Amino acid sequence: MGFEKPSSIQEMALPYIIQRPKENLIAQAQSGSGKTVAFCLGLLEKVDTMQPQPQALILVPTRELAIQCLEKTLLPMAGAMVPPLRVMLALGGTTLARGQKIMDHVVIGTPGKMEDWMRRGALSTRAIRVFVLDEADQMLAMGSFPEDCQRIRKYISQPHQSLLFSATFTDEVVEFAKRIIPPPINEIRLKSDEELVLAEITQLWLDLRAAHHSARMERLQELYGMLEMGQSIVFCHTKRGCDEVAYTLQREGFMCSNLHGDLRGDERDDCMKAFRDGLSKVLITTNVLARGVDVPAVTLVVNYDMPYLGRSKDPDYESYLHRIGRTGRFGRKGVAINFVQDNDAYSVLEQIERHFSPSKQMIRRAPDDMEELTNLVGDILSSGRVA
Repeated sequence: MGFEKPSSIQEMALPYIIQRPKENLIAQAQSGSGKTVAFCLGLLEKVDTMQPQPQALILVPTRELAIQCLEKTLLPMAGAMVPPLRVMLALGGTTLARGQKIMDHVVIGTPGKMEDWMRRGALSTRAIRVFVLDEADQMLAMGSFPEDCQRIRKYISQPHQSLLFSATFTDEVVEFAKRIIPPPINEIRLKSDEELVLAEITQLWLDLRAAHHSARMERLQELYGMLEMGQSIVFCHTKRGCDEVAYTLQREGFMCSNLHGDLRGDERDDCMKAFRDGLSKVLITTNVLARGVDVPAVTLVVNYDMPYLGRSKDPDYESYLHRIGRTGRFGRKGVAINFVQDNDAYSVLEQIERHFSPSKQMIRRAPDDMEELTNLVGDILSSGRVA
């Protein structure tokens, strides 16, 4: 698969995951660090494909992460297993026939669907050897998912290995982990939030405070050629805003895709596949794609809206971290551009910088001239250096 050496999280986590007797683990692993490879490789070591029954569960917060885990990591890694590994996706829109029992070796999906199948008796947990909960911090922010996760954990009564991964480790995440994973627990943690800001990403901000209300859209159109240099993701705060940006770009003749939580499952799958395959170069989305989704060709992230919490104007530090982490994947260089359209957005920007880098500048002001900005970004991406 092209691996030459393990990443830091793989080097630290794999000994815990593959050793016997079973070791439970909670680990903090930043975006693009290779944690999916770590837990997939570890669980494949424990699955016996001669036994046609569920032996490993992987919980993720979104359908995009489930499909990515299946197609980009688990199946390629299991390609040489005999008999072949069988995997079931537990996602919204997937239906089972009355009385159907799941006989696949691994089940990957979102908590609500997986808990529903367990409650109905379709998904047996009697042979589960490994339970993985990925992107735990995002789970906490998504409706009933924390309660679903706890109910799923209670269905697994026999001895097994529990693995929990999270990009950030707030007190809430730690408390959640301790409710899900029984002791004893091994921990792998980074030292501070500063270490989570990827060194491979050049962070810029574009000052639009003195411009008219439509300046953001005009600048986005002016930057379109830059967006197509590789692949780009444009983040909006709301689904409605996402629709408006995509509609305006398409009306003006620019090609882009639009993905958010109100789309049907098959629409989201088709949109994500087109983006992964490079058929779509520019993706307009909400925080639904801020975490975990790995498209290596993404070189540029635009925060059309600065990330803030709910209806407040308080900065959403974790979403900022995850958004910019969609570029600079696994050591590659990337650029993040923040649109600052008013004083509220500027305040959020300042607080984000103080939070992650209190002692030095982290986010540079971008040139006002679009040609100069385009040349700067082009130089960064072509030379592989961080500005």
